[in-house]
Amino acid sequence: LSATLDRNAYGPGEVVQLRLIVDNSASQVNLEALSLKLMRKIMGYAGMDTYYECETVAKTRTPGLKAGDRADRQIQMVLPHDAE
Repeated sequence: LSATLDRNAYGPGEVVQLRLIVDNSASQVNLEALSLKLMRKIMGYAGMDTYYECETVAKTRTPGLKAGDRADRQIQMVLPHDAE
């Protein structure tokens, strides 16, 4: 599995372009579906204090893949307008 985004940063309401390469060619098991989550992680340090926040910003589901197959997919995920 390989995933690549078209940019490093996005704003509220923007469309994330995701390239997903799934290689199931060496497997004998079908993949029913793929669940994708775009997460935001924030870490901050000040002296001895640490701040950490992690949340799911957007998620989607895409069809799976049969055993022995390989797929190269372009997936779009729309960020909510209230994402800050």
